[in-house]
Amino acid sequence: MIETVDRILALLPRLQASISPSLHLNVAIDRTTTIRASVHDVEITLIISITLVILVVFAFLRSYWATNYSQCGRAALPHRHFRRHVFRTGLRNGV
Repeated sequence: MIETVDRILALLPRLQASISPSLHLNVAIDRTTTIRASVHDVEITLIISITLVILVVFAFLRSYWATNYSQCGRAALPHRHFRRHVFRTGLRNGV
């Protein structure tokens, strides 16, 4: 959505040049500022939560290598789950 609005805003000067000089194109409402701020907040919260999870795992395991290994295993879980899901539904649907 944000990329679409950016592209439209980039096209406004070309559109303004193609219409009558007596008409003016203006942006009435731009709600992407709040959307951009929300996306930024979510990114910051995600980074903080991942860091806290790693620190808590490190505090319990008390080993850098064990913490690193467990985090690598966690990163691969969604991929494994997706592969397993597609494989199972593919077999059920006759694919």
